[in-house]
Amino acid sequence: MTRAIFILILLFILGGFYFIYHTNQTADREASQSLTESTSLANWNMYTAPSGRFRVFFPNMPQNASSTVVDKATQNPKHFATYASASPEGGAFMVNIITFKPDQSMKDPKAIATRQVMEMVEAREGNKLISLNEGEYKGQAAFDFEIDNGNMNILGKAFIRDQKLYILTMTSPDKQTDPEKFAFFVNSFEPLNP
Repeated sequence: MTRAIFILILLFILGGFYFIYHTNQTADREASQSLTESTSLANWNMYTAPSGRFRVFFPNMPQNASSTVVDKATQNPKHFATYASASPEGGAFMVNIITFKPDQSMKDPKAIATRQVMEMVEAREGNKLISLNEGEYKGQAAFDFEIDNGNMNILGKAFIRDQKLYILTMTSPDKQTDPEKFAFFVNSFEPLNP
């Protein structure tokens, strides 16, 4: 019986050592992953648009392009300004600013945002709208959406300020979406008055 108690105590001590070792390894792995993630975000740079319209953190210097097109629904012109920064993971972070005519009504932001998101979905065969929900951006109404096309996933946030629709997106290879990086990107975005 003493031998059984000795073996039981020995197993208890070994189990305790295993638990402590395993817990420390898990904590070290989580700390290392957290440090890697924060370091990768620490390498992002604040970018201020040359127009002075906004500033945001991007992983790399963005490329930008602009064009004016006729809105299919209203037949009014709308100006697109797009800023895209490649992500080291193979995706991209984008700021799209769509400027509408000064006299165009912006009274139904949900309809405007929904129409623009649906144009994004229809722009590429295989795109599928996963979700479109009302949300918030720094205290104002916004719309959160997700689009998937099998190979890539797009997380987005859209909101209206003045006569502009801002659409912030993160495009990621399928199954590699990082909502924390997207939240960092969105929260770093600040519209400015040009």
